[in-house]
Amino acid sequence: MYKVFIDNKSIIFTKKVKNSYVAKNELVLEYSNNLNLIEEFGKLKTKTEIENLIVLVKEDIENVFDRFLSNFKVLEAGGGLVKNENDKYLLIFRYGKWDLPKGKTEKGEDIESTALREVEEETSLKGAKIDSKLPDTYHYYEHKGKSIVKKTSWFLMFASSKDQHLIPQLIEDIQKVEWMTKGQVQEVLKTSYRSIIELVDMFFDNSVEG
Repeated sequence: MYKVFIDNKSIIFTKKVKNSYVAKNELVLEYSNNLNLIEEFGKLKTKTEIENLIVLVKEDIENVFDRFLSNFKVLEAGGGLVKNENDKYLLIFRYGKWDLPKGKTEKGEDIESTALREVEEETSLKGAKIDSKLPDTYHYYEHKGKSIVKKTSWFLMFASSKDQHLIPQLIEDIQKVEWMTKGQVQEVLKTSYRSIIELVDMFFDNSVEG
């Protein structure tokens, strides 16, 4: 399955429509061609009553998703869910929402280096190390007349908070950086971006912690 978020909406590519998808505010499309898909995607973007577009794919789902992405400029980004020795997680506050540190890949940079660099630049946390890969997220947006899909590769990281002074990267509009318990993270993310909520919820659901 692949999912692309458009603010708090999403387009989901799947082999099977789950019962949980079927609702009055969701549109189901049996994929036939890319042109039809883009037309339905336009409805998702413009019609406020539609929350999700479910694309039912009978052929190779990865090929269909790649065809969909070929309509947009795709940007690569990396980010981290960072945990410390006290089982707390590192969050940033930007644009009125709590979020995870992340950012775009620089030329010649591998995605792991991007994720580690962005965590350090946005929070001033040093010494973070990657533990494992988390699911990628895809986010559609429009900028200066261009349609863009940002693919963010996420990683679970560990870092010590001892003798660390966290500093928000003000030039990137980050206002606060804080370590939070699992319960605090779940509470503050209730009003965050849907992609971040789902990513963190999935991690906590699959974690042996607690």
